[in-house]
Amino acid sequence: MNVVIGIVVVGLLLLVIVLPLVYYTRRSSDIRLIGDRLEIKYPMRQQNIIINEELKRWSLQQATLFW
Repeated sequence: MNVVIGIVVVGLLLLVIVLPLVYYTRRSSDIRLIGDRLEIKYPMRQQNIIINEELKRWSLQQATLFW
């Protein structure tokens, strides 16, 4: 009987740990283009890239946007 209770408790603990990991990693990122700003949302953080500044920093002559 103690073994069954132990297995159930360990299973519940694993479930509590694994479910949030699966939830946050199943959607890797969301990318939006808002004006000249590129917004990338990761499950735990957000990154904003201003395209004009990045193109100047990268010294690019031309950028082509593929849809």
